[in-house]
Amino acid sequence: MKIKNWLGEYMKFTGSLGKAIANHEINNLPGGYIYDDGFINLSADPEIPIEGLIILGTTKSYSSINEFSDNERLKIYDISNKLLKTFHKIGYKKIILYQDEGSSGQFHIWFLPRHNWTYKFGNNLDDIIQFSKEKLNLSNSYKISLLKCISNIKNNFDT
Repeated sequence: MKIKNWLGEYMKFTGSLGKAIANHEINNLPGGYIYDDGFINLSADPEIPIEGLIILGTTKSYSSINEFSDNERLKIYDISNKLLKTFHKIGYKKIILYQDEGSSGQFHIWFLPRHNWTYKFGNNLDDIIQFSKEKLNLSNSYKISLLKCISNIKNNFDT
């Protein structure tokens, strides 16, 4: 499969995007990995140009959190908590979490900091994503701000 990321670069991979990210199949992931321990990884979504949008993925091909062991669920919770603390530390006050159990067959959690423009969509992630892809100005300065945000999260994430 081949899709274009928000930097305008084509990314080639096989299978689902989530699995490709989890297995390091994408060489030009915008901003790289924020965290990766071989089981859990954190990265920006390469298709959705929203400042601070981070996805927690796992290398295991589970679709539900119920499929993980107790220790794996605790690890997911611990890393999620550290990411939330990082968001608060760098100035994001409200974060929406979306857990996806089945759209791609690959478990992941979206962490979406609230921006003023997102409130008009309520908590509807699909509408927020569609708006971001169609209406956000992807100027070079906005792309740079997205990359700086990823770097800021990475530099403040305490493992």
